[in-house]
Amino acid sequence: MKSLPLPKIYIILTIFWIIYWIALQFFSPESRYFYDIFAIVLFAQPLYGSVKAAINSKKWNGRKSAVGRILILISLGLFAWSLGQLAYTIISFFVEEVPYPGLPDIFFIFIDPFYSFAMFNLILVGGIVSNIKKSLVLNVSLLTTTIVALTFTTLYLLFNDLSYFETFDLAIAVDLLYSFGSIVVISLVAINIMFSRLGGKMKVGLYCLLAGFVFQYIGDISYSLLEPLGQAYSASMPDFLFYIATSLVSLAGMMINAELISTTRGERE
Repeated sequence: MKSLPLPKIYIILTIFWIIYWIALQFFSPESRYFYDIFAIVLFAQPLYGSVKAAINSKKWNGRKSAVGRILILISLGLFAWSLGQLAYTIISFFVEEVPYPGLPDIFFIFIDPFYSFAMFNLILVGGIVSNIKKSLVLNVSLLTTTIVALTFTTLYLLFNDLSYFETFDLAIAVDLLYSFGSIVVISLVAINIMFSRLGGKMKVGLYCLLAGFVFQYIGDISYSLLEPLGQAYSASMPDFLFYIATSLVSLAGMMINAELISTTRGERE
């Protein structure tokens, strides 16, 4: 079976909306509708990625195969993001400031668990367990260093002012949950990259996932810092980071469909 070509139209549209966001920052139009358009795109594009991943999973017998389960979980993660963004966009039409945490977070909170389970399933089919044993000390040391570095970065950015602890509330708890959820997902992707026998475009797909989750992590931190200042509005920097994140994850899901064929040939039967 031939590998599926990358969706060129999807990539072109992604580049177009990146340019659109940059134009918003340069020209700063007074009408809010220009900013709301980007908020709608931030809902629609991951929804497309979710639908595409769900359709592709059927080609692998859905949850009956490892590849199908991976695609379903990625689809659910993107769908959760899309629902959260839809709720955020609708609420923002009626109120000046969307409550945080609020209704959108009921959906956003499921994103990292879905992605984590997807990466765990990929670990099971990537020949990782045997590879870990071959280079245990070096690779585990690198992974541990990555986790520790991200953890300390999060703690420093969020809690460099100790007075933050004096008003510890639900918002701070959600900040931590999002940030450390992203760290878990990034760590699982790193395990796949370091130990997996998968190669070719599938390897590139893993790097897309890693980049996407890193952008999500930075977006989470950015939102946590800007939201209390009232600077986390539609088409702000956090939205741009989240757009890049969901675009990369969607693209990676399409690449998984194309490239796991050679390594899981028998699962489809």
